Amino acid sequence: MTTTITLIFTTATLISQILIFVFLLFFLFKVILKRKINLKLPRIKTSLTFSSLALITVSVSTLVSLYYSEIANFYPCKLCWIERIAMFPLFPLLLIGSIGKEKLFLKWTPVFSITGFLISGYHYLLQINLSNAEICSSEITCTEKWIWEYGYISIPMMGLTAFGIITILSIYGYWIKNEI
Repeated sequence: MTTTITLIFTTATLISQILIFVFLLFFLFKVILKRKINLKLPRIKTSLTFSSLALITVSVSTLVSLYYSEIANFYPCKLCWIERIAMFPLFPLLLIGSIGKEKLFLKWTPVFSITGFLISGYHYLLQINLSNAEICSSEITCTEKWIWEYGYISIPMMGLTAFGIITILSIYGYWIKNEI
């Protein structure tokens, strides 16, 4: 069962990374070409706001994290715990921000998501041996690859992707579009 669930989550991570790349590419082209060509992207009518999409991402990420530690018995290292500390407060922030009328505190969402992004990135660098520093104990090492799918997707890469999505949605939605 864990193998099937891992395949689902890693495939979702891969698809999310492709969507992030496409979004950033469109955004970059829109910024670059805006002065020369009026680029009109089609608007998709949806009831989902940026905060709702970020809330869905946080919910799935939290459930995945808890599944791997509590059901699959993948013991989290110190960096995994720090990543959780960055992820878990996002749920109540985004939940209240999605259903409430006061959106002011949502501007603080990037503080947690960027912090988690940086920690996940460092954790991933440890796993692929691009950093020699080791802050974890010998019992549960940060370089342990519980998952390694598609030749590069591990648990820290899934966290990196989730934090990236949340960062993009919160910055684009709140700071650029004011729609969050």
